[in-house]
Amino acid sequence: MKKLLCLLLTFGLLTGCQPAEQGEPDIKDIPKDEYVWEEVGATILLPEGTMEYCDVHIAESGALWFDFKEGGDTAFWLEAWEKGTEEPLEEQLGVFTLGETDTHIIQVLTSTCGTLNNEEIRPLWEEMRAKAAEMTEENIMISEK
Repeated sequence: MKKLLCLLLTFGLLTGCQPAEQGEPDIKDIPKDEYVWEEVGATILLPEGTMEYCDVHIAESGALWFDFKEGGDTAFWLEAWEKGTEEPLEEQLGVFTLGETDTHIIQVLTSTCGTLNNEEIRPLWEEMRAKAAEMTEENIMISEK
């Protein structure tokens, strides 16, 4: 009986019944809502859920836009204006300045369209627009040279 108990105890310890180790989670398993924008020298911390629900597209001008994977509707855009050569858009409904790097002024543009390709995502679309409008200069991490 003692042998059986010892075997069961040993087997239990070897199959995961050991106390859990404390420590940091594996960083590669944590999803990141950020975009490394090398052209402007910054990493942009995006609204939570952006990379899960959206695809990133890069325009010829270098602007980024984030379209929902379901339906293709645009959640928001990021535009970078090179300092001294281009003037940013005037701030207005759906357009605001996020912040700047050494070389660029970064603006966020949110869609104001009333009709979506996929009406089922309207609550998510509205949430993402609101989150994008809440972005601040703290969402910009300047890359080290």
